Amino acid sequence: MRGWQAGVVALFAICGCSATLAASPAATPLDVRNVITVSEFHQTGLDVLSPDELQAFNRWLSATLNANAALEPASVSATSLDARDLMSVTEYHRTGVDKLSPGQLKSLNAWLNQYVQERAGTSPAAAPPAPSPNAHAAVSGAAGFGADTMAPKENPAAPEHIETRIAGRFTGWTGNTVFKLENGQVWKQAGTGYFTDIELDHPQVIIKKLGFGYLLTLPGHGATVFVRRVK
Repeated sequence: MRGWQAGVVALFAICGCSATLAASPAATPLDVRNVITVSEFHQTGLDVLSPDELQAFNRWLSATLNANAALEPASVSATSLDARDLMSVTEYHRTGVDKLSPGQLKSLNAWLNQYVQERAGTSPAAAPPAPSPNAHAAVSGAAGFGADTMAPKENPAAPEHIETRIAGRFTGWTGNTVFKLENGQVWKQAGTGYFTDIELDHPQVIIKKLGFGYLLTLPGHGATVFVRRVK
């Protein structure tokens, strides 16, 4: 077993509990250098980052993974993750990822996808689980989007993303924010972080299903946060 694979197994063992990073603020950030090979470190361009940028990247990677540690491995599917979809504008510059060439960014995303799949105990070729006899019994279409986070209900067929608006006045998120949407759904902040000092009226939001969680984006504001559906 390669060194980075052993690191993945150890990380998954730690992250397999139901607590999120928000519940463990003192958790030591993962060091990407301990879970990536020398060749991958060079190909992804991470070797050009300054010490401060590398530290910021490690904090971002830890928060992104640990904020979604409660998800079951079976819910993680092979998908095409892009680090830029998981970062705020501030994180994009602070981590130095904005300095990477297109080739280096492609290599970084390829490594990130492989790392997430290994962490979840899946592989790109893994077959999807057999559907439950009741898989189509409840809500279908957009109404079922995110229902896989609402245990113990079944996970009906759903699109890869939804676009809707916040119901009423919106002032951002502060760590435990509940998002009431105009389509009737209710979501709750699942990732760490704050986004405040704004006041918007019925702003548009996009919620995208990723390989290991749901990401809410506020278009035009460069702000994203992981969420889970509660209603």
